[in-house]
Amino acid sequence: MRAWPLLLVTHAHPNMRIIGLHSFMAHFSGSLHMATDTNKRAVNLTINAKTLDMARDLGMNLSQTVDSFLTAEVQRRYWERWNADNQQAIAAYNNRIEREGLPLAKYRSF
Repeated sequence: MRAWPLLLVTHAHPNMRIIGLHSFMAHFSGSLHMATDTNKRAVNLTINAKTLDMARDLGMNLSQTVDSFLTAEVQRRYWERWNADNQQAIAAYNNRIEREGLPLAKYRSF
């Protein structure tokens, strides 16, 4: 599944500028599942013994917990890299809007 980015835009008068990037799914559902539940793979992890004992005592599902936190961290790093890789394009777009205004601004009713 590919996550398509949404560009966040501020409504600074009179121009709108790109200020960052977020995944629609991450923003509204809290996480982005990069694979379906049927695409799981067994791995070996080394975890702090006390933490593991406490998690088991609390009845936590370790696979589900690690999977959700790892998914969130992978997503965060993915968008962090995307922002870094596209910083020049974002800056160029913002400069163009600042210089020329929005392309269809004359048709805006607000």
